[in-house]
Amino acid sequence: MRDVLHYSDRVELLSMYLCFLMNGLVKKAIDALGGAAWVLQHRDEIRKLAQKYHEDHGQWPHPQELLQVTKRQFGRKKRAVEALAPR
Repeated sequence: MRDVLHYSDRVELLSMYLCFLMNGLVKKAIDALGGAAWVLQHRDEIRKLAQKYHEDHGQWPHPQELLQVTKRQFGRKKRAVEALAPR
């Protein structure tokens, strides 16, 4: 199973992360961003943010926290682009 998921960390952490993903708060966070399609479309950016969080904190972020950070990052980018647009 670990090979299929390309997961190399401790098994107990895998079960913890799977429980997080089944959490209703994570589903609400995904829905607030635009659903699973939005997450799939932006998975590379989300992965980069997760890696940066891991480098900064020495652990992987809780999925809900990761989605909140992603939402803030994309909100900043959107506002920056809108500020450059002609009026």
